Amino acid sequence: MADIYLIKYSVKGIKAIDQLVSLSFYKKIIPKNADTQAYNIKGIYGMNGSGKSGIITSVEILKNLLIDSDYLNNPIVQKNLDAIINKKTSELFIEADYITKIGEEVTGFYRYNVTLLKGVTGRYVISHEALFTKKATSRSDAMHTIFEVDNGEIIMLIEEVGELAKAIRKENSKLAIDYNRISEYESIEGEIADVFIVLISICINERINLVDAVLKKEKINISREWSK
Repeated sequence: MADIYLIKYSVKGIKAIDQLVSLSFYKKIIPKNADTQAYNIKGIYGMNGSGKSGIITSVEILKNLLIDSDYLNNPIVQKNLDAIINKKTSELFIEADYITKIGEEVTGFYRYNVTLLKGVTGRYVISHEALFTKKATSRSDAMHTIFEVDNGEIIMLIEEVGELAKAIRKENSKLAIDYNRISEYESIEGEIADVFIVLISICINERINLVDAVLKKEKINISREWSK
């Protein structure tokens, strides 16, 4: 199982923090065999009123969002959020960069962010959520989207299926394709993998057991009468 190490943490919109505050906990360049042991202790210091307690509170909120699917359904939580979310921004944005390691080798770099906003019902909801990744040792800032949800609408699954369709066209000479962009299209195998990764991420986010869902749906499909 991979170990996870926090590399950078950013927050905006809690208590007095109305501008994005970012804290870096590791060097900008991440080597293949990163020595994270020297960076295991995270510390925050600053003047009174500088936002230290707001940052700590936001970390607690992020933890609860990730481990408790009913967190935002708690009336006490909603009342507390209404008191601590900055009135100027009217929303809370949290972002965490982290790497995964197996043994001494860094296996991945990920960026997760989530935005809480008061919905039409007057309750705070997740208005935007996304997870990105890139090769950990890459010097490029370009990220690949694993999943992205905006106001409850899945964005990335549609895009990945579209890329799969382009890959199928690329490998099928009978189908029309934009040859000026053919080098941008990956293999069918690679695009199917991307679709599956996004689908699994959605299932994790929505607490859905994909195997159980497929078996239940197949039972329904078997009992149907299909027209020829």
